[in-house]
Amino acid sequence: MIWHIDSALMRTIFSALSLIFFVIFIIPISFGIFNLGNASGSIAFLLLSFFFIFNKTIARMLDKLWTYSIGKVIIIVVTAFIIIGLSIVIIISALMINAMNDYPKDNANVVVILGCKVNGTIPSLMLTKRLESAYGYLSENEDALVIVSGGQGEGEDISEAQCMKNYLIDKGVSEDRIIMEDKSTDTYENILFSKQLMVDLELESKIIIATDGFHQLRAKMIADKLDIQTYSISAKTPVYLLPTYWIRECFGVINEQMGF
Repeated sequence: MIWHIDSALMRTIFSALSLIFFVIFIIPISFGIFNLGNASGSIAFLLLSFFFIFNKTIARMLDKLWTYSIGKVIIIVVTAFIIIGLSIVIIISALMINAMNDYPKDNANVVVILGCKVNGTIPSLMLTKRLESAYGYLSENEDALVIVSGGQGEGEDISEAQCMKNYLIDKGVSEDRIIMEDKSTDTYENILFSKQLMVDLELESKIIIATDGFHQLRAKMIADKLDIQTYSISAKTPVYLLPTYWIRECFGVINEQMGF
């Protein structure tokens, strides 16, 4: 059966790789980050490592289960669930990669920076990366305006919008180019409230979204629902956080598509 791995070397290699990925998914917990991404990723790779480490025992159990009709049904259903789940993740990942590389094809007049955690009054590492990516475009396109979007959350002494505005002004971006949207609490509100400001200011419904690469697809999905044309300026997510947020975002995309 396919669950038998006869080579001890292969079992050792696969179990080691599984444990490495398990560690990668739990690393963000040491930074206070725990979400559906690292929860599901760590559990999946921990189970996978057990499968490889105890393959002979598990294989014998599955062989025994396969001799029963209900056992066959259980194994087939679980296998189908795993294959479908992996297929969905692969498809969404391909779409996410495409969205993150949708660079501006012309000089859009408005950059919208999506908010992220602020530590007191200091932008978090991920927010700093978003600001850096947006600043690069703003410094090369001096006619472009920027909407800094994000309200004030728990543990934040100022709104995310105010924090971003302060950062850009310190970098030399003129204050009259910065529009603050400081009421939003999630990605949908980031884009909805930014659109409302654009309507009030009679700006065209074409924006460049500055956020992490993994986040671009869901942001575009929301913008499409709001009849906003978008391009992407993607920030570089720290490598040790990327797997966690990538998997979490896969769930977010499914949730957005299903309309929950």
